[in-house]
Amino acid sequence: MQYLSNIYTHFPGKHNPGDFPIFIELLSAKPLHLYNNGKMNMQPAIKCIGISLGFVLISNFVHAQSAPKSNQEEKEIQFPKASQFSNTKLTYKIIVAVNNTFAYDIYADGKLMIHQNSIPAMPGNEGFKTKVAAEKIAKLVIEKIKKGEMPPTVSINEMKKLKAIK
Repeated sequence: MQYLSNIYTHFPGKHNPGDFPIFIELLSAKPLHLYNNGKMNMQPAIKCIGISLGFVLISNFVHAQSAPKSNQEEKEIQFPKASQFSNTKLTYKIIVAVNNTFAYDIYADGKLMIHQNSIPAMPGNEGFKTKVAAEKIAKLVIEKIKKGEMPPTVSINEMKKLKAIK
């Protein structure tokens, strides 16, 4: 949409350079006289800037106050309640990860629950160096789920204690 429908200059009578009154006509509004006898009339400009700034601030405030949209991905990330697994058969499967390392999947009644393709709490995307190390941590995660810890986080100290990492 074009906000400025007509910008034109008007040259009445005798004038010096820079003395031209400039009129800006906004759609069907009255012309705004920005120059009058060589002096700048700032009231219309300040009014326009104030109205624009007010609109921006109000729209930002309204947007900030709106409730966040529910996102499908956020719903998928949420862990189920631990009590849901009290009568569930929890199993694990050791999987091959990046650079011939090992990781694990945790299953609840045969349905994939956790896919851990790298060492938890560690930077990088490589898994454990041995299947035995991955197995120790998978068993630890299952124990935590059975105890009601959701999500079943694993710390570096726990992995060192089990000698899964150095």
